[in-house]
Amino acid sequence: MAKFFVGFIIFAYSPIRNPDMQEVMLTIGWADLKSFLSVGYILFVIVTIAVIIHDKREPVKALSWIIVISLLPVVGFVFYIVFGRNHRKQKLFNRKELHDLEQIDALSRQQIYEINHPSLLHKSEISDHRDTITLLLNSNKALLTVHNRVRVLNDGAETFDEIRRALRQARESIHMEYYIIEDDELGREIADILIAKAAEGVEVRLIYDDFGCMFTLPRTYNDQMAARGIQCRVFNRFVPIMSLRLNNRDHRKLMIIDGKVGFTGGINLADERTTGKISWDILHPEYQGRSLGTRLLGFRIEKLGSLGGIRRITVRTSQLAFGFYRKQGFVLKEVKKDYWAEGFDLYAMEYGGWK
Repeated sequence: MAKFFVGFIIFAYSPIRNPDMQEVMLTIGWADLKSFLSVGYILFVIVTIAVIIHDKREPVKALSWIIVISLLPVVGFVFYIVFGRNHRKQKLFNRKELHDLEQIDALSRQQIYEINHPSLLHKSEISDHRDTITLLLNSNKALLTVHNRVRVLNDGAETFDEIRRALRQARESIHMEYYIIEDDELGREIADILIAKAAEGVEVRLIYDDFGCMFTLPRTYNDQMAARGIQCRVFNRFVPIMSLRLNNRDHRKLMIIDGKVGFTGGINLADERTTGKISWDILHPEYQGRSLGTRLLGFRIEKLGSLGGIRRITVRTSQLAFGFYRKQGFVLKEVKKDYWAEGFDLYAMEYGGWK
């Protein structure tokens, strides 16, 4: 390396008048440069392969990316960073959050062991639902709790009446997480309640999805709420072209009040009363192929049909589930290419089975 740099400097700055000497110095410089680039290339490939092996759990995918990187080191590396890494799983936690997650994981493993204990198997509330309990513990770390009450809210009017009542009764905390919040009459009413509760000293936290609220809320909505004492965050700010995690969206619909009362399900905060919107039906792979999705969708259509004022039922899906909804009587109205993400198109459909 030292020989190359010295030779290059002499050639560049010293007035060597002998043409043969200049040619020798140039030959030495390029030879060393080629050696340097070769070593750099090898090190780059080795480091990149190590990163891929660390990131990937599936050997076939890891091997495919290794071949691409070996043949096209720079271009392949850029493609891997953009398309190969699972950004959805790259989450940043502080130490306390990591400790909490470890505790939840340990408790879920303990409960999986305990629900199979002979002393619990004779209890019908455990034995009759053991498969479902085990599934929830394994997939979502959803811990089994007791002494709970569950109530099904069948329509938007009933749901929002209960939400208003529960929010006004909040004494300690309000935690909300939604995919869509609209700046309409209902949205502003909920915001006014949250602002009033924050003024009373209630801890109010709100997170909403930037993509879901792109056309329903002002860009500065989170700043407006923060100025009124609400801890407001926007999930995964959408930046066109620059957004590498476009499809990493927050579709949750949750509201937890005082750690005791919770609302969850397919209702976003919007005041549209004539259109019933079907949220995506998602089933665990172990429960697919049993017509559960068909029955669930049928139940939701029946409930929407029983409501007064509902004139149409719509669903926004992709080409992956388009065939399922078409079999259930939905008619395709619009297709938007790459709407959800590159290669995932929007299929806007409307139910055609009204009698």
